[in-house]
Amino acid sequence: MLGLGNNIFKSSTAEGSLVSNRVSFIGLLNETYGADAEAAYSVRKLSSSATVAMTIRRESDNEELAIGFVDGNINEAAIEAHCTGTTCRVVQWNDQSGNDNHATQDSEGAQPTIYTGGALVKENGKVAVDFDGSSDNYLFFVGAIGISGADPRTYIAVLNPDVNANETVIQHGDNNVAQNMQHFILTTELGNRYYGSNNLFATSNTSQMLVFNPLIGDSAHDTEMYLDGTQLSYTSRGPDSTLNTADSYLSIGISNVGTLVNEYNGNMQEIIIYGSDKSGTDQTSIESNINTFYNIYS
Repeated sequence: MLGLGNNIFKSSTAEGSLVSNRVSFIGLLNETYGADAEAAYSVRKLSSSATVAMTIRRESDNEELAIGFVDGNINEAAIEAHCTGTTCRVVQWNDQSGNDNHATQDSEGAQPTIYTGGALVKENGKVAVDFDGSSDNYLFFVGAIGISGADPRTYIAVLNPDVNANETVIQHGDNNVAQNMQHFILTTELGNRYYGSNNLFATSNTSQMLVFNPLIGDSAHDTEMYLDGTQLSYTSRGPDSTLNTADSYLSIGISNVGTLVNEYNGNMQEIIIYGSDKSGTDQTSIESNINTFYNIYS
Protein backbone atom coordinates (compact mmCIF):
# COMPACT_ATOMS: atom_id res chain seq x y z
CA MET A 1 0.00 0.00 0.00
CA LEU A 2 1.12 3.51 -0.61
CA GLY A 3 0.34 6.30 1.80
CA LEU A 4 1.15 8.91 -0.79
CA GLY A 5 0.44 9.10 -4.48
CA ASN A 6 3.12 8.29 -7.01
CA ASN A 7 3.18 11.79 -8.44
CA ILE A 8 6.70 12.91 -9.34
CA PHE A 9 8.38 15.76 -11.09
CA LYS A 10 11.76 15.79 -12.82
CA SER A 11 14.30 18.60 -12.85
CA SER A 12 17.64 19.05 -14.62
CA THR A 13 20.82 19.13 -12.55
CA ALA A 14 24.04 20.98 -13.45
CA GLU A 15 25.33 17.75 -14.96
CA GLY A 16 22.22 17.46 -17.13
CA SER A 17 20.87 14.33 -15.44
CA LEU A 18 17.25 13.95 -14.40
CA VAL A 19 16.37 13.56 -10.73
CA SER A 20 12.92 12.34 -9.64
CA ASN A 21 11.36 13.86 -6.54
CA ARG A 22 8.15 12.83 -4.86
CA VAL A 23 5.53 15.57 -4.63
CA SER A 24 3.66 15.72 -1.33
CA PHE A 25 0.02 14.70 -1.65
CA ILE A 26 -2.56 17.46 -1.21
CA GLY A 27 -6.13 16.34 -0.66
CA LEU A 28 -9.41 18.16 -0.18
CA LEU A 29 -8.97 18.24 3.60
CA ASN A 30 -5.49 19.76 3.22
CA GLU A 31 -6.87 22.72 1.31
CA THR A 32 -7.88 25.79 3.30
CA TYR A 33 -11.40 25.67 1.89
CA GLY A 34 -11.82 21.98 2.77
CA ALA A 35 -10.13 21.88 6.17
CA ASP A 36 -11.61 21.21 9.62
CA ALA A 37 -14.05 18.43 8.81
CA GLU A 38 -15.59 16.64 11.78
CA ALA A 39 -15.82 13.38 9.85
CA ALA A 40 -14.86 12.40 6.29
CA TYR A 41 -15.39 9.06 4.55
CA SER A 42 -14.38 8.41 0.96
CA VAL A 43 -13.13 5.93 -1.62
CA ARG A 44 -10.41 8.44 -2.47
CA LYS A 45 -7.61 9.91 -0.36
CA LEU A 46 -8.80 13.16 1.22
CA SER A 47 -5.87 13.98 3.48
CA SER A 48 -2.10 13.59 3.27
CA SER A 49 -2.14 11.94 6.71
CA ALA A 50 -4.70 9.26 5.77
CA THR A 51 -3.25 5.78 5.23
CA VAL A 52 -6.34 3.54 5.37
CA ALA A 53 -9.56 4.00 3.43
CA MET A 54 -11.51 1.16 5.03
CA THR A 55 -11.36 -2.36 6.41
CA ILE A 56 -13.14 -5.06 4.42
CA ARG A 57 -14.15 -8.67 5.18
CA ARG A 58 -14.36 -11.48 2.70
CA GLU A 59 -17.22 -13.86 3.24
CA SER A 60 -15.41 -17.08 2.28
CA ASP A 61 -13.33 -17.18 5.48
CA ASN A 62 -14.18 -13.87 7.25
CA GLU A 63 -10.60 -12.62 6.92
CA GLU A 64 -10.37 -8.85 7.23
CA LEU A 65 -7.96 -6.53 5.43
CA ALA A 66 -7.20 -2.82 5.82
CA ILE A 67 -7.21 -1.15 2.39
CA GLY A 68 -5.02 1.86 1.66
CA PHE A 69 -4.51 4.13 -1.33
CA VAL A 70 -2.60 4.19 -4.60
CA ASP A 71 -2.19 7.51 -6.40
CA GLY A 72 -4.96 9.10 -4.36
CA ASN A 73 -7.48 6.32 -5.04
CA ILE A 74 -8.51 3.37 -2.94
CA ASN A 75 -6.25 0.41 -3.70
CA GLU A 76 -8.41 -1.53 -6.15
CA ALA A 77 -5.81 -4.22 -6.78
CA ALA A 78 -5.60 -5.05 -3.08
CA ILE A 79 -9.38 -5.42 -2.89
CA GLU A 80 -9.51 -7.64 -5.96
CA ALA A 81 -6.67 -9.85 -4.71
CA HIS A 82 -8.39 -10.28 -1.36
CA CYS A 83 -11.90 -10.80 -2.67
CA THR A 84 -11.63 -12.84 -5.88
CA GLY A 85 -14.04 -15.77 -5.78
CA THR A 86 -16.17 -14.40 -2.96
CA THR A 87 -18.04 -11.31 -1.74
CA CYS A 88 -16.41 -8.58 0.35
CA ARG A 89 -18.17 -6.23 2.74
CA VAL A 90 -17.13 -3.09 4.61
CA VAL A 91 -16.44 -3.58 8.31
CA GLN A 92 -15.12 -0.07 8.92
CA TRP A 93 -15.06 3.08 6.78
CA ASN A 94 -12.21 5.17 8.11
CA ASP A 95 -12.65 8.80 9.04
CA GLN A 96 -9.94 10.81 7.27
CA SER A 97 -10.56 14.02 9.24
CA GLY A 98 -8.06 13.07 11.92
CA ASN A 99 -10.80 12.83 14.56
CA ASP A 100 -10.96 9.01 14.44
CA ASN A 101 -14.73 9.01 13.96
CA HIS A 102 -14.52 5.71 12.08
CA ALA A 103 -17.89 4.32 11.01
CA THR A 104 -18.14 0.60 11.77
CA GLN A 105 -20.48 -2.37 11.57
CA ASP A 106 -19.77 -5.52 13.58
CA SER A 107 -22.83 -7.43 12.43
CA GLU A 108 -21.85 -9.36 9.30
CA GLY A 109 -25.34 -9.31 7.84
CA ALA A 110 -25.54 -5.53 8.13
CA GLN A 111 -22.27 -4.67 6.39
CA PRO A 112 -22.50 -2.91 3.00
CA THR A 113 -20.86 -4.47 -0.06
CA ILE A 114 -17.78 -3.36 -2.01
CA TYR A 115 -17.01 -6.47 -4.12
CA THR A 116 -19.50 -9.01 -5.47
CA GLY A 117 -20.11 -11.12 -8.57
CA GLY A 118 -16.43 -11.11 -9.45
CA ALA A 119 -16.14 -7.32 -9.62
CA LEU A 120 -15.72 -4.18 -7.56
CA VAL A 121 -18.85 -2.15 -6.94
CA LYS A 122 -18.38 0.98 -9.05
CA GLU A 123 -20.19 4.17 -9.90
CA ASN A 124 -19.12 6.10 -12.99
CA GLY A 125 -15.81 4.23 -13.03
CA LYS A 126 -14.95 4.83 -9.37
CA VAL A 127 -15.21 2.36 -6.47
CA ALA A 128 -18.40 2.67 -4.44
CA VAL A 129 -19.97 1.16 -1.32
CA ASP A 130 -23.36 -0.49 -1.88
CA PHE A 131 -26.03 -0.25 0.81
CA ASP A 132 -28.89 -2.65 0.08
CA GLY A 133 -31.74 -0.83 1.85
CA SER A 134 -32.53 -3.78 4.10
CA SER A 135 -33.02 -3.66 7.84
CA ASP A 136 -29.93 -2.57 9.78
CA ASN A 137 -27.67 -2.13 6.72
CA TYR A 138 -25.54 0.76 7.94
CA LEU A 139 -22.22 2.00 9.32
CA PHE A 140 -22.17 3.83 12.64
CA PHE A 141 -19.98 5.98 14.88
CA VAL A 142 -20.78 6.71 18.53
CA GLY A 143 -18.77 9.33 20.38
CA ALA A 144 -18.33 13.01 21.11
CA ILE A 145 -18.43 14.42 17.59
CA GLY A 146 -17.75 18.14 17.69
CA ILE A 147 -21.19 19.45 16.65
CA SER A 148 -23.92 20.15 19.17
CA GLY A 149 -26.83 22.40 19.96
CA ALA A 150 -27.54 25.00 17.29
CA ASP A 151 -24.02 24.90 15.84
CA PRO A 152 -23.97 25.40 12.07
CA ARG A 153 -23.03 22.32 10.05
CA THR A 154 -22.65 21.15 6.48
CA TYR A 155 -23.31 17.68 5.07
CA ILE A 156 -21.82 16.65 1.71
CA ALA A 157 -22.50 13.37 -0.09
CA VAL A 158 -21.61 11.70 -3.38
CA LEU A 159 -24.13 8.95 -4.02
CA ASN A 160 -26.47 7.24 -6.44
CA PRO A 161 -29.73 5.98 -4.92
CA ASP A 162 -31.41 2.95 -6.45
CA VAL A 163 -34.78 4.48 -5.53
CA ASN A 164 -36.08 7.62 -3.82
CA ALA A 165 -38.20 6.25 -1.01
CA ASN A 166 -37.77 8.16 2.26
CA GLU A 167 -34.27 6.84 2.81
CA THR A 168 -31.80 8.24 5.32
CA VAL A 169 -28.37 9.11 3.94
CA ILE A 170 -26.83 10.61 7.08
CA GLN A 171 -28.21 10.45 10.61
CA HIS A 172 -26.84 12.71 13.34
CA GLY A 173 -28.23 12.10 16.80
CA ASP A 174 -29.36 9.55 19.35
CA ASN A 175 -30.23 6.36 17.47
CA ASN A 176 -32.94 5.41 19.96
CA VAL A 177 -34.89 8.66 20.20
CA ALA A 178 -36.52 9.77 16.96
CA GLN A 179 -36.88 13.39 18.04
CA ASN A 180 -33.22 13.62 19.03
CA MET A 181 -31.77 13.30 15.56
CA GLN A 182 -31.31 15.04 12.30
CA HIS A 183 -31.47 13.38 8.91
CA PHE A 184 -30.34 14.22 5.42
CA ILE A 185 -32.90 12.13 3.58
CA LEU A 186 -34.08 11.06 0.16
CA THR A 187 -37.81 10.81 -0.38
CA THR A 188 -39.27 11.40 -3.82
CA GLU A 189 -37.22 14.57 -3.33
CA LEU A 190 -34.11 15.58 -1.43
CA GLY A 191 -34.77 16.72 2.09
CA ASN A 192 -33.69 16.97 5.68
CA ARG A 193 -35.45 16.47 8.97
CA TYR A 194 -34.72 17.59 12.49
CA TYR A 195 -36.82 17.85 15.64
CA GLY A 196 -39.62 16.26 13.63
CA SER A 197 -39.75 18.93 10.94
CA ASN A 198 -39.38 18.05 7.26
CA ASN A 199 -37.75 20.30 4.67
CA LEU A 200 -38.16 19.09 1.10
CA PHE A 201 -36.54 20.45 -2.04
CA ALA A 202 -37.60 20.43 -5.66
CA THR A 203 -35.94 17.46 -7.32
CA SER A 204 -36.14 13.74 -7.84
CA ASN A 205 -32.93 12.06 -8.88
CA THR A 206 -31.72 8.47 -9.24
CA SER A 207 -28.34 9.11 -10.85
CA GLN A 208 -24.91 9.84 -9.42
CA MET A 209 -25.11 13.17 -7.64
CA LEU A 210 -23.25 15.59 -5.42
CA VAL A 211 -25.42 16.94 -2.62
CA PHE A 212 -24.32 19.93 -0.52
CA ASN A 213 -26.53 20.60 2.54
CA PRO A 214 -25.59 23.48 4.88
CA LEU A 215 -27.62 24.15 8.02
CA ILE A 216 -26.57 27.61 9.04
CA GLY A 217 -28.77 28.67 11.94
CA ASP A 218 -31.31 27.65 14.54
CA SER A 219 -34.48 27.63 12.46
CA ALA A 220 -35.87 25.40 9.74
CA HIS A 221 -35.69 28.32 7.33
CA ASP A 222 -31.90 28.34 7.62
CA THR A 223 -31.27 25.11 5.78
CA GLU A 224 -30.37 24.87 2.11
CA MET A 225 -29.83 22.10 -0.42
CA TYR A 226 -27.63 22.10 -3.51
CA LEU A 227 -27.65 19.39 -6.17
CA ASP A 228 -24.67 19.22 -8.55
CA GLY A 229 -23.74 22.82 -7.77
CA THR A 230 -27.24 24.29 -8.19
CA GLN A 231 -29.35 25.53 -5.29
CA LEU A 232 -32.79 23.93 -5.06
CA SER A 233 -36.06 25.56 -4.07
CA TYR A 234 -38.24 24.45 -1.19
CA THR A 235 -41.38 22.57 -2.15
CA SER A 236 -42.60 22.09 1.41
CA ARG A 237 -41.33 22.31 4.94
CA GLY A 238 -42.45 21.93 8.50
CA PRO A 239 -42.77 24.74 11.05
CA ASP A 240 -39.73 26.62 12.26
CA SER A 241 -37.79 24.32 14.54
CA THR A 242 -34.51 24.75 16.41
CA LEU A 243 -31.67 22.36 15.82
CA ASN A 244 -31.32 19.62 18.40
CA THR A 245 -29.67 20.66 21.66
CA ALA A 246 -29.92 17.33 23.49
CA ASP A 247 -26.89 15.91 25.28
CA SER A 248 -27.41 12.71 23.32
CA TYR A 249 -26.72 14.51 20.05
CA LEU A 250 -23.48 12.66 19.42
CA SER A 251 -23.66 9.77 17.02
CA ILE A 252 -23.22 9.63 13.26
CA GLY A 253 -24.89 7.04 11.06
CA ILE A 254 -24.21 6.42 7.38
CA SER A 255 -27.65 5.15 6.35
CA ASN A 256 -30.30 4.73 9.05
CA VAL A 257 -29.67 3.03 12.36
CA GLY A 258 -31.20 1.87 15.60
CA THR A 259 -34.93 1.46 15.96
CA LEU A 260 -35.81 3.39 12.82
CA VAL A 261 -36.56 2.07 9.33
CA ASN A 262 -35.91 3.40 5.81
CA GLU A 263 -32.25 2.52 5.39
CA TYR A 264 -30.45 3.92 2.37
CA ASN A 265 -30.58 1.83 -0.81
CA GLY A 266 -27.84 2.55 -3.36
CA ASN A 267 -24.18 3.40 -3.81
CA MET A 268 -22.13 5.88 -1.78
CA GLN A 269 -18.65 7.17 -2.51
CA GLU A 270 -18.05 10.12 -0.22
CA ILE A 271 -19.56 11.58 2.97
CA ILE A 272 -18.08 14.70 4.61
CA ILE A 273 -19.45 16.46 7.69
CA TYR A 274 -18.33 19.92 8.81
CA GLY A 275 -19.20 21.68 12.06
CA SER A 276 -19.42 24.97 10.21
CA ASP A 277 -21.25 26.72 7.41
CA LYS A 278 -19.29 25.95 4.24
CA SER A 279 -21.60 27.78 1.85
CA GLY A 280 -20.11 30.57 -0.25
CA THR A 281 -16.58 30.53 -1.67
CA ASP A 282 -15.62 27.41 0.31
CA GLN A 283 -18.62 25.60 -1.12
CA THR A 284 -17.70 26.44 -4.71
CA SER A 285 -14.15 25.17 -4.21
CA ILE A 286 -15.26 21.99 -2.41
CA GLU A 287 -17.80 21.17 -5.11
CA SER A 288 -15.21 21.73 -7.83
CA ASN A 289 -12.69 19.50 -6.06
CA ILE A 290 -15.23 16.68 -5.70
CA ASN A 291 -16.59 16.99 -9.22
CA THR A 292 -13.10 16.98 -10.74
CA PHE A 293 -12.48 13.56 -9.21
CA TYR A 294 -15.87 11.93 -9.76
CA ASN A 295 -16.87 13.72 -12.99
CA ILE A 296 -20.51 13.96 -11.91
CA TYR A 297 -21.67 17.00 -13.89
CA SER A 298 -20.36 19.48 -16.43
